[in-house]
Amino acid sequence: MSKIKSLGWDSFYENHLTEEDKKNLLVGRVIMEHKNRLIVLTESGEVNAEVSGKLYHDIQNHLDKPLV
Repeated sequence: MSKIKSLGWDSFYENHLTEEDKKNLLVGRVIMEHKNRLIVLTESGEVNAEVSGKLYHDIQNHLDKPLV
């Protein structure tokens, strides 16, 4: 995980993952955002992501959004 470690991923975050999470989820860090569109850096490279409409509209405070 050297790519995302350079962006602050550390044991604090790693310890919150279950073994099932580690098998089934793709870990990444948001590196760019524009409204509900995100670019996420993973060990496999950059991935385009999108915040679901319901989550995006339910956000009360901008700090609740996935941010860079």
